[in-house]
Amino acid sequence: MQINERHHVAVISTGHMTGSDSQRFWEAWKKQEAGRGIFWVQQTEYGWLLRISASEDWRAELFNAQVSPETVDNIAALEAAGFDWIWFERDADRVEKLAWQEW
Repeated sequence: MQINERHHVAVISTGHMTGSDSQRFWEAWKKQEAGRGIFWVQQTEYGWLLRISASEDWRAELFNAQVSPETVDNIAALEAAGFDWIWFERDADRVEKLAWQEW
């Protein structure tokens, strides 16, 4: 089978973002539906899927959306580890080397 494009997805707990960041992702996602938001953020049933490989400016876009530095740092650490999609999922595992938020 010929697959021309592959992606690496990190599935991590939503505890690796703040509750406020979840709200900010929701706002960016809603604006995206109107053509003004961050197109690479998608809502899932229990979290968020971020396709950071879709934007070279993903850090700036998240800071402009007022996502916390801790969440941006977590995403950056995963990107440095070779992941290009980040799936924040309510029931996923906690990753010890990433910042954790109780909410």
